[in-house]
Amino acid sequence: DLGDEGAATLAAAVPSAKALRSLNLRRNGLSDLACRKFVAIVPGTALTEVSIAANSAEADTLSALEKALTSNAVRGSIADGASSCDLRSKGLGDAAASAVAGLLSSGVELAAIDLRNNNITDAGALVLYEALAPFTGPPIELPVIGNPCAGSAAARRLAG
Repeated sequence: DLGDEGAATLAAAVPSAKALRSLNLRRNGLSDLACRKFVAIVPGTALTEVSIAANSAEADTLSALEKALTSNAVRGSIADGASSCDLRSKGLGDAAASAVAGLLSSGVELAAIDLRNNNITDAGALVLYEALAPFTGPPIELPVIGNPCAGSAAARRLAG
């Protein structure tokens, strides 16, 4: 087990690993506090995948990690010059939808963000729709097929 002390050392080193995109911390005996240290460093890194499964992370920590990683993935696509971001089939939920909505509200410039086959509920679809409603730029595709929200009114509005 890495434990909390080892996690603190690793968390301090990760920001200098500029090309690091994925970090597997499963089953390392980490407390919620140690997991939060990794959540805190994500925005300053290129990380788009961090697993803290089978540790003692609480639901709000997992939610914050999902938001931070989703934001990094979208920003990374933009930085790479892509016209879209593929977030399909990543097990993402409403925290990811909230992160995407925040980026949409800040004027993200992508033609599509693929959210198919995740765990976005009606609430997440509504947040996405509300973020797009005032948007006056070119249309942004946000497919949500294969999510629990797929048949909801907000999902139908997202589909156009």
